[in-house]
Amino acid sequence: MDSLVTINHAKYNAAAAYGNTGFYLNKYAGHAADVASVSGTKELNFPQDEYEIRLADTYLMEAEALMNAGADVSSSGRAYQLLNAVRNRVGLAPTAVTQTNIEHERWMEFAGEGQRFPDLVRWGKAATVLAARGFVAGRNEIFPIPQTELNNTKLEQSKEWGGTK
Repeated sequence: MDSLVTINHAKYNAAAAYGNTGFYLNKYAGHAADVASVSGTKELNFPQDEYEIRLADTYLMEAEALMNAGADVSSSGRAYQLLNAVRNRVGLAPTAVTQTNIEHERWMEFAGEGQRFPDLVRWGKAATVLAARGFVAGRNEIFPIPQTELNNTKLEQSKEWGGTK
């Protein structure tokens, strides 16, 4: 985003932005060299693989679970090896297994992939970090059931979103 601001193609206040990592735009942007050679709307024909889960996600989740379970987090422990396998892949130096380091690694590794919100909810930090974005504790930790689903099923809306369940 910063490069777009520099060439006057975007207006953006990085200081006011939430967690500007600088990685999001390029990760999912279609590139001219990648356009598929099929007929149809050009914008809808960029090959972009979507992953259900990434290996780095499984490594970081397991490292976090091991740490929280009181497992060995020294350099010979599995949690350390998992966390630093993710870091080593991109040429970063090893780091200790701490909640802060795991949170930071997940933030950087999954920038723009939709992992940050569930992570913040799981860590109990969403209300604090997202308060300025309208997050309401006790409500926004779960999503409402879409009205079309309520109309076509026997599901009932959760109490956080006006239902009775």
